[in-house]
Amino acid sequence: DDDDDENDNNDESIPVPKRPSRVPFLTRKREAIRTLLDFDPNATEEKSAASSIADDFGYIASNSDPDITRAIRHHQTINMTKASLIKNSQHQSSNLGYSIVALRSTIPDAGRGIFIDGTARAGSIVAFFPGQVWPKEFLLQP
Repeated sequence: DDDDDENDNNDESIPVPKRPSRVPFLTRKREAIRTLLDFDPNATEEKSAASSIADDFGYIASNSDPDITRAIRHHQTINMTKASLIKNSQHQSSNLGYSIVALRSTIPDAGRGIFIDGTARAGSIVAFFPGQVWPKEFLLQP
């Protein structure tokens, strides 16, 4: 129908929001994986240039004893592996096309954040979080 074509080219159409860059997340994910690969479970202290600063998981290793750090790194490894398996599942029934990972937030001084690794439709429920959620509008207030 010709009328439909005219409406598609209308200058008053709703603007499509710009997709946010995935570079900060992908950089954070790469560095988190590097943290796990560089971790020596037999070391008495974690090697870090700035051990009092949170790593890319949002964890400060200098605040814990080595046994706790080993346990946390073990579970971080399991979680990153499971996230990859969920995202890339070959089984039709479990192929979501995304997974959820918890890493240090890309917002300065915000602690940890939950990231979607992959793609999901806007407005989809991708996970349940049993913690406190801060709306973006609240974070932007001075």
